[in-house]
Formats: sequence, structure tokens, C-alpha cells
Amino acid sequence: MPYLAHISLIVRDYDEAIAFYSSLGFTVLEDTFIPEQQKRWVIIQPPATLPQPLPEIETSNGAAEQAPTSRAPLVSSRGATILLARASNAEQEAFIGNQAGGRVFLFLATDDFDRDYKRFSDAGVEWVRPPKVEAYGKGPSRQKLGFILPKQKGGRAQRLSRRRTTIQSPFTMQNYTQVASSAMENLLELQHPLGQLTVMRVVILAAFLGLVRLKVTNLSLAIPAIILAAYHERTLYQKDGVSTVKYSVFGLLVPWLLTFTYRLPGVPHNFLFGHIPTLAKETMKFPTDVHNHVVMSHIADTYDLRKYGLFFVDSYPITSEPLMVIVSPDVSAQVIQTQGTQYPKHPVLGDFARAIGRRGMVSQEDEGWKELRTMFNPGFSQSNLLSMVPMIVEETTIFVSKLSKIASGDGFVENTDSLAAAVTVDIIGQALLGVKFNAQTSSNALVTSVVRASHLVKSFTNLDPARLNLWRYLQLRYHEAISDTKITEIVSARWTELADAPEKASSSNAIFDIAMAKYMKRGGDLKTGVTKDFLELMRDNVKTFIFAGHDTTSTIITYALWELSRHPESLRKAREEHDAVLGSDPNEAGERLADDPRLANSLPFTTAIVRETLRLWTPAGSVRVAPKKGTTVVGLDGRTYPADNCMIWSANNCAMKSADMFPSPYDFIPERHIPDQSTLGPIPKNAYRPFEKGPRDCLGQELAMLETRIVLALTLRKFDFKEAYDELDRRLGRTPKEFPVLEKVGGRAYQVLFTAAKAKEGIPMWVSERKG
Repeated sequence: MPYLAHISLIVRDYDEAIAFYSSLGFTVLEDTFIPEQQKRWVIIQPPATLPQPLPEIETSNGAAEQAPTSRAPLVSSRGATILLARASNAEQEAFIGNQAGGRVFLFLATDDFDRDYKRFSDAGVEWVRPPKVEAYGKGPSRQKLGFILPKQKGGRAQRLSRRRTTIQSPFTMQNYTQVASSAMENLLELQHPLGQLTVMRVVILAAFLGLVRLKVTNLSLAIPAIILAAYHERTLYQKDGVSTVKYSVFGLLVPWLLTFTYRLPGVPHNFLFGHIPTLAKETMKFPTDVHNHVVMSHIADTYDLRKYGLFFVDSYPITSEPLMVIVSPDVSAQVIQTQGTQYPKHPVLGDFARAIGRRGMVSQEDEGWKELRTMFNPGFSQSNLLSMVPMIVEETTIFVSKLSKIASGDGFVENTDSLAAAVTVDIIGQALLGVKFNAQTSSNALVTSVVRASHLVKSFTNLDPARLNLWRYLQLRYHEAISDTKITEIVSARWTELADAPEKASSSNAIFDIAMAKYMKRGGDLKTGVTKDFLELMRDNVKTFIFAGHDTTSTIITYALWELSRHPESLRKAREEHDAVLGSDPNEAGERLADDPRLANSLPFTTAIVRETLRLWTPAGSVRVAPKKGTTVVGLDGRTYPADNCMIWSANNCAMKSADMFPSPYDFIPERHIPDQSTLGPIPKNAYRPFEKGPRDCLGQELAMLETRIVLALTLRKFDFKEAYDELDRRLGRTPKEFPVLEKVGGRAYQVLFTAAKAKEGIPMWVSERKG
């Protein structure tokens, strides 16, 4: 007669399983090695128990009687034994401890419950719950209990410890569904997390913590998802790591859901891809090299986001953190003009600092910045700037001569910005160091290195392939070395000259000389020689001033000439003002300015032209980070928005395109800056901020304004200018692609990211001498 002989039980290791079950009183009946299969035939048997009477139950009248005779004896003389089968592949390993899909697999009957309960407890069995007398019977044989097998030493045995074993009377099967599904049992299993560790999970955990470190996600928000993953795997026995991956990914998405699903201002948000689809759609309307603030201004207008004063951009993994774009001057004031804890510069400026000096004023924070500001402030005083007017006139006269030479030829200026940059570099060289760079008449290695290095440090996204361009880094180091060497030579020579004649420091109007005079007043001694630290400080700030001093000013000059060529009425007013203030002969204007520098500040309409040019074509904004956790910013709608864990971009170019602040925001209207000539109303407080506002506004803004006014005063009456992109296209043999969206943002002269925002291809122009 056939009978059930053996039941297979999948285990991880034979010896560990034998040791475990032996501790519970099981007997090893056979342990034979099978060479051809590289397996062992291991059979174990539970502790022997004798047949026992069928349990009694109470009838409705209280009398005791035996259970129905149809129930089989608990243990027969030919009871089944257990075959320990070692798992041979990953598929079989997945079933270790899960033979019956989460239900009770084997039942062990006993003739003495209390005895075996104590013996199993002494062996280390961990019980799910204490013994309990059920309502349908009495006596220890009618009690039921369940336990989790105890942990063994070593990582492999911990896997075995997840198996559940239940000991109970034969009448408790009807209640087991409640036992198996008990939440208490499932939660207790979570106290053994180390047993869940696998290579896959370790890698996932390390990657997740790395993302937390990079501030891609928030640990406190994602922890519940990771716990849910562990709970899910244990209760449903999903042991292949899929749940860990699934819930870890969900954990990364939790902050996004909380941040972007709950109606933070921004473009339509995609659950999987964030704002990337919408950003891609809008960006594709523009040329690939357009500056980001042009696109952001377009997005703010298209999606009606200006009413919030700010909006958020979620473009992970292209960028590693959310971007808060501020498009309102009032909101910018909360970040830039705060009187309390300052918002530090964002680390993204670190690469940029390599080109213009790590210890330059732009890169410094707190006390380091205050010390530099104090040192250089006197050099940018109004009186000292006016003393530079003759020098500025001298350098501008060279610029005018170059324009005359071009006009007498074919009249084509291939890159107006490059021409303007040369004159501004020469001006900053003399203003800063009292040194003639001669950039307008010859090549200068120092200037070339500083400018080219600055062009190599654009702000790259996480996935930008240019980050992997080794040649770019080698070029940067090369230009850095040249500029460092040249500036060190100039500064050392100037130091020696001032040491020999200290009176020159107090009489010079060069910004560096004034800083030296201040250094001596604070106890410094020029004769002891320049220290390495002070030399590095001066060197990096010379780089900063060379770059910042020429870049913004050349952009203003270029766009001002271009705007006036498109707005004849504004050009007419400017020429009339120059006639009235500087005399009717344009050839005498330079001499008049040199004789009376105050005339440069007596040109209100020219100043309005410069201010309006800066409003429309602001070269840069400010990128900050929150000073501490929990920092918030109040939008124009009165709501409070989180600022920590964000890159905060005060996009001044976008902010000054607000129709609420500047009616007809994309139109060139210089009169808006002259109250008695404007029909647009007063400009609100904080609204005009091309040089930023607050304690860290641009130190050189007055010098930039002064230079531009003088250049315009000496050129507008002598020359006519006209955009020449068509001629550049003809010479290059190209057919430009049309972008209708550019019509209100400069057309072909749109702004591109070239360290700061510059005009596309420097705006090619036709230049011609005026007649009469």
C-alpha cells in the first residue's frame, strides 16, 4: 500500500540545516553523498511521539465525548520524514522559507505541549505570540502556538532563520488563516533586516545615499518608501530584489511629488520626467545657443508665471537640483538685499572662478569680500573716476580712428563686440594698473589669456558632454598659467616702483595704487617686498577686474549702437544733446570732455540710453543657495515657497521684462528713465537692477556707465551704423534658419551664453562716416 515517505524541504546549506533541526530534537536518519549529482541524501525525522487518544470536546449539554472517528491518528508508525534538499540555483533559493507560498507548510503534533514548549524555548526558538487556550477546547493539546526559527551565527544561516514553523493541535487549522495573515507576525519579521542584504541591495542603498548626498532627493521623505520595500518583501516573500528597486525609486520620487505635484509655480509637470518635456518643447523654438534667461523669460510669459514672482524647474537628471527662477524684483530683493544672513554664491561658480580668480571679489564671501570691498572702494569713488576721463577719452579716440579706417574701406565690421571689447580692455588696464595694454593696436597675451579662459568656463549641466572634454581643461590650465605669470610680473614691478617712490601711491588714480596706499596706511611696508599671499590676492582681483571691467561694458556699447541704428528718433535726441553739451563740432568733443570731466555726467538722455540698453540686454544675474535649512521665499501671490535644496537664480534680465514694472517691456524706450519725459509712470523701487542691488551690487557700475557715455558721445555724431547679418551670411555662404520667437528679443542679435550674455556673433554692422 503506497504511503507518503519523504517531504522535500529546500535549504541553503546541509550542515547548517542539520545543526538547526538537531537542536530541536530532530533525528538524522541518513546522510549519504551522491557523487554523480554532487548532492547529499539527508533525511531527518521529528522527535518520536506515540499515538494518542483523540481529543475530547464538549457537547452542548456539557458532557465530554470523543471527536469524530474519521480524524486520523496524529502520528503513525510509518510517518513521513523530511528530505533536506540544498538549493542549486537562484530560482530554488527564492523558495527557501517559502515552500507553501506563505501558508503553514508542516504541522508538528505533540503529546505534551508544556514539555515541548519549554524544550523548544530552551533551544532558542523565538515565539510569535504566547500560548493561548482556544474557546472550543481545554487542555494543552488544544492550545496552538507559532514561532520563528532562531537566528544562527553567520550570514547564510540568517537566510534560514526567516522560515516559519508552527506547532499546534490538529483542531486549529481552521484558525490558521488569521495566524498567517497577522500583521504582528509580519512586523516582527522586520527586526531581522540584515538577513535581507544582497549585493544588489547594497548597491541600491549606496546609490540612494549618494543621491541624498548630492541633494537629488530628501532622506527623511524617502525613508518611509524604503521601509515599505522591506515590509513588502518580507510579507509577500518577494526575495529577488525587485521590490527594493521599485520602492527605492519611489522613494526618490517622493520629494518630487511633494514639491511639484502640490502646485508649486512652474510649467506642466510630468510624473516621470519632471519639467523636461515642456522645457524641451519651448527650448526647441529657439536656436541651440540662446542664453537661458531668454528662454526663461519666454516661459514666464507663455505660462503666466510672472504673477508668482518665481517658478520652479525640475530637470533632473540634466541638473542635480531644482532651480528656483526669480522673475520679480521684489522677490529678488528678499534674496539679494537681505539685511540678515546673506545667501551665499552657488558652488556652480567655482569653475568660473578658475578663470577670473578664486580670490577675486566676485568669488569671495563674508569677511573676505568685505575686506576686498573696503580695499577697492576708494578707487571707484566718483572723484577718482572723473579724474580718469582724459584717459578714457584718449583710448576712445583710438576706437574712433579704427572706425574711420573701416568706414573708409568697405565699411563692414564683422564683430562689433570685439571692437568694443578692445577699447574697454585698454581703459580697464589703465584704470586698474596704470598700464597700457594696447589691445586696440596689437595683441596682448595677458588680455587674450584672461578672455579665452573665461570663455572656457560656461556653466555646464550634469549631462553636458563638454564636461568630459579633456582638451578644454588643458586649455584652461594653459591660459591660467599665462595670465598668472603676466599679472605677477606687472604687480611685482609696480610694487617695486611704489616702494622706491611711495608718494606715487598717494597721487596716482590707478585703482591698484590706491589699494597699495590703503595697505600702507594699515601698517604695511612696501620695502619688505610683496608677500606671496598678497600677490595672489592682487593677481586674482586683477583677473576679475579685467574680465568684468571689459565684458559688460563692451556688451552695452555694442547693443547701444545697434539699438540706436534701429531707433532714429532716439538717435536724433542723443545727437542734439551732444551738440548742446559738447559743442556742435564732434571733433572737439573729446577735448572738451578732457578739459571738463564733469560734462560726462551732464548727458541725461545719453545716460537714459545706457540704462535702457542695460535693462533690455542685462548680461548676467546672480545664482545663490539658501543660507540654512528651512529657508523660504514669499512669492507675489503671498504664498511661502521652499528655497533650501534649490539653485536660486535671480534672473534680472527676466525680471526687467515684466510689464507691471516696465510697460512695453520689450521695446527700447530711453524716456522711461527720465521722469519729466516719460509717459509710462515712475519705475518701482527695486525694479531696475542690471548691476544688482544690495550690499553686493557691482563695484564697477559707475565706471561702466562713464565709459559707455563717453564712447557714445564721441561716435554717434561721426558715424552711422546698420545691422549687417545679411552680409555676414553672404561672406560665410550660409542660409540662416528662421526663428519667429526671436522677433521681440533681438532677432538675429539675440543673446547667447558666452561666459556672460553676449550678442550673437558680436552683431556685424555697416559703419559709415556722417556727411556734414
